[in-house]
Formats: sequence, structure tokens, C-alpha cells
Amino acid sequence: MLDAKEPKPPYILEYHPYSEYALLIQWPQIVSENILEDLSAFKKVLQNNCPDAILTAAYASILAVFPERITSFPFLKAQIKKDYELFSEEKIKEHLDPKDQSKKIKNTIKKAKNTIKTIPAQKILYKIPVCYEASFAPDLEAVCTQLKLSPEALISKHSKATYTVYGVGFLPGFMYLGGLDSKLEIPRKSSPRMKVPSGSVGLAAKQTGIYPCESPGGWQLIGQTPIPLFNPLQDPPFFAQVGDKIQFTPISKDAYKLLQIQVAAGIYKIEKTIYTKP
Repeated sequence: MLDAKEPKPPYILEYHPYSEYALLIQWPQIVSENILEDLSAFKKVLQNNCPDAILTAAYASILAVFPERITSFPFLKAQIKKDYELFSEEKIKEHLDPKDQSKKIKNTIKKAKNTIKTIPAQKILYKIPVCYEASFAPDLEAVCTQLKLSPEALISKHSKATYTVYGVGFLPGFMYLGGLDSKLEIPRKSSPRMKVPSGSVGLAAKQTGIYPCESPGGWQLIGQTPIPLFNPLQDPPFFAQVGDKIQFTPISKDAYKLLQIQVAAGIYKIEKTIYTKP
């Protein structure tokens, strides 16, 4: 993704055949919360209109996979393009003074309401406990040296931010989190580790993330959470969705061990609330 100037909505979308059964819908390829919000809201419209489709959203794209072979990509593109235009018109109405609405816009909105159903997007804020002590943070000292920050300053900046889930991938339950303080931006390690422990919290470029299971990886590790992020035996196996919010809560080593006991006993519940934009 490029750090380009962000366009204003409604956005110009691109549509690309992805397989005989799938269509890739792309917003402007910019990391932007405004684009992510637009995309997430329209995903609900698409899901409502195409209940059998599997829709996967991340950053500035939606991959739509249909149960049957797509017989006409031009027809499908035209239909989704029309839905997005109507969706955008309805969003415009929300920000217009009724006195300023032209007859044309009113007629378009009336048509939109009869064609698509919008579902208000509700975001969840999850609070993840993290121990930043040295035994859980093998790269913390080196990262602090490179960024010219004290460990206390780094932990404070990392834990005070509210992050947005831009994508889930690489590993089941691996969240790519945007909203990192610019003073914490740091490249990946030049030589990745062969084993990164489950729950490790890392930094890479403009993002932070949590490894949901043991894996090779090259992110700079600054902490670890004792809570499991992904459980294939649960429904759903992963708690967060693209667009949700994450905050990190610093904990001590003793608190980490206590939470491990609660997790093993099956009594730990992740802290969550409805997210309210400041």
C-alpha cells in the first residue's frame, strides 16, 4: 500500500476476476480508517444482498467468493457497482441538510432505500493483557536503543494507543493492527526467527500484531500475552473482525502467570466493550 493522498468518498472501486467463483473488489489502495469504514459498511450490504457469498475484507479490498461459477463478470460488476452507488448516495444523505437536498438526490435516496438495506456497523473494543518484562520481550532493549526511547516510554506509547484491525491473515487469528505511534515504527528483523512463541506481541514498520501460535516470524518482539487468540474448537474460532479495535494493558509477570491459570481453567473472559469514537 502506498502512502498516497487519500481521495474523498464516494470512492472509485476496481473489480477484478479472481477465479471462476470469485471477484476482488478494491478501494483506493491506501491504508486509511475512512476507507476501511466505508468498505466494512458496504460489506454488510453485499452480505445482505448475497447471503451465500463468502466475503473476506482487509485493508482496502473485499474478496467475494460465490458458491456457483460466475457466468458473467461484467453483469456481476455492474450489479455491485450499482449497489455501491446507491449505498454511497444514502451515506451522503446522512451528512446533508434536508433543505439542501435536491429533487434528484431525494429520488436517488428513495430508490436506494428500496434496493439495499444498510446495517449500522458496530465496532468492539478488546483489551489484551501484555507482559512487557524482559523474559517476554527479547527485542525490547534493542528496539529501545534503535528508537532512542526508554523501555517505560515505549511501553507507554504502545499501550496507550487504540489500534484498528485492518486485516486477519498470515496465521489463523493474526491481526494486522494499524494506529501505531510513529515514534514506534521500526523495520522487521533482518533475520527472522524460526520460532516465535504463541502470544508474542511485535512491531513491524507501521503496524503491531500478536502471534496467535508458535511460528517463524520476523517482527520485533516487545511483549507477550497469556490469552489464546484462536481456538478451532470454538464457534467462532476467532473473536475479532476487521474494523474492530484493540488496546493493550500492561501486566506484571505474576499477573501473567495468574491469567495462564485462569485460561487453563476455562474461566478467563477477554475484556470487551462497544467502541465509541472519541
